[in-house]
Amino acid sequence: MVPPNEILDPIGSSVVEKGYDAPMWSLFFAACSPPPSQSTPALECPDMNEAGAIEFEVDTMRRKVLVHLPDEPVDSMPVIVFFHGHNGSAENVSARTDLARIAQQHSAITVAPDSADRFGDTWDARTGGRDLALFDDLVDCLVQELDADPAAIHVGGFSGGAVFATYLVMERSERLASATLFSGGLDDDELPYRTPSHKIPALVGWGGSDDVGVYKGRDILFEEMGRLFGQLLRLDDHLVVTCNYGGGHRLPGAAADILESWALPHRVGRPSPHEDGLVDLPDYCTLPDDPQ
Repeated sequence: MVPPNEILDPIGSSVVEKGYDAPMWSLFFAACSPPPSQSTPALECPDMNEAGAIEFEVDTMRRKVLVHLPDEPVDSMPVIVFFHGHNGSAENVSARTDLARIAQQHSAITVAPDSADRFGDTWDARTGGRDLALFDDLVDCLVQELDADPAAIHVGGFSGGAVFATYLVMERSERLASATLFSGGLDDDELPYRTPSHKIPALVGWGGSDDVGVYKGRDILFEEMGRLFGQLLRLDDHLVVTCNYGGGHRLPGAAADILESWALPHRVGRPSPHEDGLVDLPDYCTLPDDPQ
């Protein structure tokens, strides 16, 4: 049973001015330049046999990734990679989405990377650079070292992390079984829509009309961004569920339950269990019939 629509405290502060010189949208939106080609599997992966903080070296930079594993690993485990928001951290978002419990209860691998600069760009979706390379290497190593199921790789995120996950939906759909976006989406001018190469079920959520981030005195409207992305995905015949949970720019209290009910049942090449009606999702989540 999904709990009531409790809203948790924000992850860190709202998106506020930090004296950063970049354009207002650079916290969230990618440029129009083409992404680099997908990286090859890492030849040398870090030791991943124990849960905890693991370091990856990407583009000469050491990157911390918090990995949660079940006590008794099984073959072909599903993976959830969840990206934190501005001013957030891997530890914070892991706690608020209950990633450790999900790993134990569902024999899954749950992962929360730390961004290279939590107080600046959060995630680099502008060029598809260091963070895209981190994602590719991380997935390759999880498959290579932990027997993760390559057909059950799920991404999710909150705020700037959800916008990076939006970017992954468009640029890495061939690697993804599902996406769960809380306060993500795109802007038609700053992050133009690109049709994903493969069909991917996506849950797009926002905290009502008050889901607004403020940067350099200007508003970033996550409800509009989420609605736009969901609409364009549906027009491209992707399965999309939208969740308006209210409460402003925060994770919903049911974030962990949504990840369990939405992400984990999906697998590449299999029909979605939600195609004919939503299963174990909150009442504020809907399956629109009309892409218009």
